[in-house]
Amino acid sequence: MSDSMSSKEEAIAKYKKLKGKRAGLIFVIAAGLAAMTIIAFAVGGSSVGLGDIFCSIGDFFTGNETVSDTQRYISLDIRLPRVLTCIAAGSSLALAGLLMQGIFQNPLVSPYTLGISSAASFGASLAIIFLSGVSSVVMGSYMTPLLAFGFSVLAMLLVFVVAKVGGYSTKTLVLTGVAIGYLFSSLVSLMKYVANVDSLPDLVYWTMGSVAHTTWVQFYIILGVLAACIVISMILSWDLNIMTLGKDEATALGVNFKRIQTITFIMTTILTAVTVSFTGVIGFVGLVAPHVTRMLVGNDYRFCVPASTLTGGLLLLAADTISRTVIAPSELPVGIITSLVGVPFYLYLVLRRNKRI
Repeated sequence: MSDSMSSKEEAIAKYKKLKGKRAGLIFVIAAGLAAMTIIAFAVGGSSVGLGDIFCSIGDFFTGNETVSDTQRYISLDIRLPRVLTCIAAGSSLALAGLLMQGIFQNPLVSPYTLGISSAASFGASLAIIFLSGVSSVVMGSYMTPLLAFGFSVLAMLLVFVVAKVGGYSTKTLVLTGVAIGYLFSSLVSLMKYVANVDSLPDLVYWTMGSVAHTTWVQFYIILGVLAACIVISMILSWDLNIMTLGKDEATALGVNFKRIQTITFIMTTILTAVTVSFTGVIGFVGLVAPHVTRMLVGNDYRFCVPASTLTGGLLLLAADTISRTVIAPSELPVGIITSLVGVPFYLYLVLRRNKRI
């Protein structure tokens, strides 16, 4: 009896130690994100520095005028929303990737596996090529993200309908998503072919991904969706942990596998669609961040969800800071930087997976 009690106490102590270690790692990631945020505020193509940023924020709340109007505009209307949107967008893509890899039980899938990004690109291409004049009159600058989001949801519905016919098989979901992705990619290529010389550069730049023109409204929308999905993910964390055992085992333990799969599928789609509709196609953040997270804190979703969102925000913010400073005052699309980092990491994952097999 005493032996069993001592082993139980040892197990509890070991779990508490592991829990404390994981919480400490999450704190380290958060500290890294905070440091990267300060760096991102401090650098840029203009002469506005960190002190000007803080002075502009202070002036906003106090009504003073310690900086010029230009410095205030660059600080509050360009750099600040851009940095914060980077964090929110990277966090959204990372959370979407974490959930997707979990429900599909495949470490090589990403938020774009279901063809969402290709569908968003097609919607954006329609707005850029055919509705540029209408958008400036009717919906301001929001016609492009609206159509991008609409076609992302359409792609989700197509995948969901086909998957329902196929019995919600994971293989059916993935293969259908890949097929729909190729379909919309070909349509985007068609749009590029018929685009004129004025709209083609805008279309190409959008498909490379950028947060250069994000606004406070866009940040609030992405943040709202992200916050809601984080809360839902934390509520479902135990069910998500059990689902890693497989469908049969999870069902035997009382988890409604189909219901949780549907909820996470919808969350993944909305997170990706909202983010892509404002930032364009930014690849590999949703693939890399969840893997880095699991290497650090393990597979427990109670720790993976906050750690993955922080890591995704850190990765995208670092990539965007590099993209806007490496050839300043010009800048590279952030999607180029994330791909340069993401492709080698993806190949590493493929080789590592093959060795295990």
